[in-house]
Amino acid sequence: MGYRETDPHGSEIPTESFWLKNEVELTLDEAQVAQTYHVTAIEEKGKAFFEKLELSLPHLIKVIEKLEDNSIIIKEDRESSIVIPSFIQSSIHLMHIR
Repeated sequence: MGYRETDPHGSEIPTESFWLKNEVELTLDEAQVAQTYHVTAIEEKGKAFFEKLELSLPHLIKVIEKLEDNSIIIKEDRESSIVIPSFIQSSIHLMHIR
């Protein structure tokens, strides 16, 4: 079967190594304000936080503001705003949406 090198329009199809090199995963504490991210994983302490608030886990988020106490306001995919405390930010893994 093999892997095609071009799409039906003749454009080159990037190899898997291209995608692996260009995907940059970061945690919420590393995210930039006004950027939108795809949530790739949430570790147990992050899941427990959302569960205690009776919120479903977000899939897409936008970082709205970083506060003085290091908490972060996000707007999640259902348009709700949530304040994420600093102690769970490193448990929320993101991929930047370009």
